[in-house]
Amino acid sequence: MSIQGDIYSFAFASLIDHETQEDFPDLNMDMKEVSEIYLGALLLIGVQIAMTFTITYIEAFDTTFHIIPAGSYFIIVPRFLSSVMMHLNVEPDIRSGLKLMKYAVNNPHCFKDVKQKDGSLHYRNVVAPFLLGFF
Repeated sequence: MSIQGDIYSFAFASLIDHETQEDFPDLNMDMKEVSEIYLGALLLIGVQIAMTFTITYIEAFDTTFHIIPAGSYFIIVPRFLSSVMMHLNVEPDIRSGLKLMKYAVNNPHCFKDVKQKDGSLHYRNVVAPFLLGFF
C-alpha cells in the first residue's frame, strides 16, 4: 500500500507498527513526531468541522442569505464546469480515504499497541486510523 502526501495519510502511516509490517513504508519517526503529525491532523479536522458548522449556521439562520436560481443559461455553464472540476479534484482524496479505512478494517493487527498480553486484539486502537479515512 502506498500513501499520499497529505497529513491524513502520514498520520495513518505513523500509527502502523513497522516492526511487524515490512511492506509498508517506514517513516522513521520518533514518538514526538508521530504525536505532532497526529495532532496536526486532528487540528485540521477540527477546523474543517468548525467551518462546516459555521456555513450551515449562516445558511440556516441568517435572514439576508438567499439562494437565487440562475437567471440565464450562461450562468449555468460555469456552475456545471465548476462542479465537475471540484468532483475531479476531490475524487482521489475520497478514494484514498476509502483505501485507508479498508486497510484498517482488514488488517487490525498491523497497528501499534493493538495486541494485548494474552494475544487478543485491542480494537479500540484501530478506531483512530479508521476515522482518519473519513477526512
